[in-house]
Amino acid sequence: MSLMPGSERSDLTLSLDTVETKTIRSGILQAEGFEKKKITNQPSGSREVEIRPRIYVNGFPKSGLHLAVFMGNTLAHNPASDYAWASTFTETQWSAEWLPDHRIYPNLSRLQDNTWLKGHCGYRAEIEQYLFRHGVAKLFVYRDLRDVLVSQSYHVINDNDELIYHPDKETFRRMQSQEERMLACLTGVGPYSGLFERWDLYAPWLWVPWVHKVRFEDMIQRPEETARDFVMYVYSRMGQVHGAKFTFPKDVLDEAVAVVVDALSEREQSPTFRKGNIGDWRDEFTPKVKKEFKKRAGSWLIELGYEKDNDW
Repeated sequence: MSLMPGSERSDLTLSLDTVETKTIRSGILQAEGFEKKKITNQPSGSREVEIRPRIYVNGFPKSGLHLAVFMGNTLAHNPASDYAWASTFTETQWSAEWLPDHRIYPNLSRLQDNTWLKGHCGYRAEIEQYLFRHGVAKLFVYRDLRDVLVSQSYHVINDNDELIYHPDKETFRRMQSQEERMLACLTGVGPYSGLFERWDLYAPWLWVPWVHKVRFEDMIQRPEETARDFVMYVYSRMGQVHGAKFTFPKDVLDEAVAVVVDALSEREQSPTFRKGNIGDWRDEFTPKVKKEFKKRAGSWLIELGYEKDNDW
């Protein structure tokens, strides 16, 4: 498989909302003082279209979902509901057991114009088709699965039980070492499914052409390029939804990119932020964890672009 972050985009023209001030509220970047402007359909010049994106930020757990939400909130300014969360699995996303449809689609349907949703959504063809027909711009966030494992092993023992709830934290808190916790997260224990058992349910989003793929590492190391790809994707997708083609004036695009880059700089405001480091696994993996990870990972690290071979 060959993975290219993002999807094909056409040239776009757009008058973007201008943002004068930004504040952090409840860990989410909000835009204030913006002025709505309509966008003219360029091919015929016969009508005006107001672009109000519907953005669904989806990611594999502990891959940087909340950081990507900061990006989404710069272009779709409102959460879709008081609890703007739409996911597909039981046990607060750490299992491989799907929720029934009546608990999935009502949450997804809350996504309307100028709103965003976030969640951990596994792949099913019918969910993909629903989101496509609902006019959604969808992001899929992923990360080096070794760092995901490290992050999860700390997340499941977090002291803040109100903000970060899991069904059986005491199981992990009773474990004697970090090695034991990582192995449990990797292989599964109690209501928690193993890392790769869950990853296999998300990975097919990587093959969906209309979905925009975002690497956590790129949000940290290449924020400007990541922001530019994101802005172009959202308005390309919205142009597709409205049956219109747009082109971006350079100053408008640069302004939009600067706002998104600024949002990415706020990652410590994420409600689940711990360290957000890249490559932490090198300091955390023991020989036993490394051996077990390699046995289960197959070629995923190579296919995702994190390694050239299995000799790591």
